[in-house]
Amino acid sequence: MKKNNQTKSPRFFFLIALGAFLLLAVLLFDKVTYKKKIREKIDRRPKRVVDILNNQSMTEHFNMLTDLDFESLDYYHKFFEGFFEYFDGKYFEIDKTRHLDIYLFKNTRDYEPFAKSAGFDSYTPLGFYYPTRKLTIVNHEMGIGVLLHEMSHHFVAVSFKDHPPPWANESIATFHEKFIGYFDENGKLFITFGYFNQERFKYLKEYIDEVSLLRLISSSRPYQNAVRSLMLFLHKKGLFEKFVKDYFAEEKDIFGHRVLQNVYGKEIDQIEKEWKQWVKAQPIDEEVKLIKNSFVKTRKEWDVWWRENQSRLYYNKEMKRFCLKNYDYKKYAPPP
Repeated sequence: MKKNNQTKSPRFFFLIALGAFLLLAVLLFDKVTYKKKIREKIDRRPKRVVDILNNQSMTEHFNMLTDLDFESLDYYHKFFEGFFEYFDGKYFEIDKTRHLDIYLFKNTRDYEPFAKSAGFDSYTPLGFYYPTRKLTIVNHEMGIGVLLHEMSHHFVAVSFKDHPPPWANESIATFHEKFIGYFDENGKLFITFGYFNQERFKYLKEYIDEVSLLRLISSSRPYQNAVRSLMLFLHKKGLFEKFVKDYFAEEKDIFGHRVLQNVYGKEIDQIEKEWKQWVKAQPIDEEVKLIKNSFVKTRKEWDVWWRENQSRLYYNKEMKRFCLKNYDYKKYAPPP
């Protein structure tokens, strides 16, 4: 006997249609949400550097992209090339075939997202040197001392036969982050170094007893406040320039121990003792606070600044820097 097919109820078809509608709605929602997330991700990405840094300056040894105003380009032309000439003539011959690219951001707002996306191990609000690309990325808002710090890294990287130990590399760079300078009537840079970094020195004084010089010069990530102070210590003894020259000429001193000891004329433990003695004896006074922010002024700006400061400062030819009048430099000098 033949069995009749039963007609499916309207409720059955309604449930099928409802299920299909809900599945389609979920898929559509996921697609819209996915596109929204992608769009948000794209919006969070930093703009291409050329969209932000739309002014370009090319000199003999540097290529700079910046969002500073166009009138600033001539200033930085003279500044960069002037420091190159100073460094090349004072310490060692810089490899002139390997130019440095500089991304100079006017403010933190645009610098920060780009710097964080640049692939460095750790972010800093100041600036970076990227040796494999011969590129430095700098936040102008943090001061121009950062520029010479990073440039010094570049000069060392392209000129040393072997990679210098981290402490020596950071020593040279941090030493050059505090300066006073100006352009003379011929546009030539006159620049002076050998000044305290108030913040770095203040922090170091609090922890100087915990610093081991042997560990410092053997570390892969040396304490910058300490190595800068050590170089300033050498400078005050008239030994910094010799240290840089001798280290550049040395080929087999992997950690820089021998060069430091030969330049200073004493063993590491005695150098540490005298260095710490000097740090502890130096108060946080007007000499330490002499320069809050590094600067290089135009001739017109310098003339104004000098009229305001010549009553308290003078140029010391022996120390090759500006010094305070009526300050007892011998009292706080390093041990002989």
